[in-house]
Amino acid sequence: MRKLLTGILLLGAIPIATGTVSAQKSRDPRSGVIEGTVETQSGKPANRAAVFLQPADGEAPHGTRTDADGHFMFKNLKQGIYEVRAESALQTSEWQRDINLKRGGKLSLTLQLKTPKPSQKPQP
Repeated sequence: MRKLLTGILLLGAIPIATGTVSAQKSRDPRSGVIEGTVETQSGKPANRAAVFLQPADGEAPHGTRTDADGHFMFKNLKQGIYEVRAESALQTSEWQRDINLKRGGKLSLTLQLKTPKPSQKPQP
């Protein structure tokens, strides 16, 4: 009886183990996430700020807006190098460059908006 029960338990475990292995092999290569928060100069969340994501491989850029808490998220990204910047109402953040996203990775950033300095034009 004990051998029969052990055999049934082992047979029941085989589909579970097989399902786990196949799920790991079929992992989506576009599963990375870059997320973060955009803050104003005073450190408050920037609501509805535009956030731009530029892949270094020349693929088309992506864009999104922050929510009421200043949070943004880009999902389903493939492994690679990215640049991210935010802007809102005459303010912009610095480009965050050389962001190395690994396959299936998740990176979190904080971008701070600043008012750009006026350009100095030479006097004639």
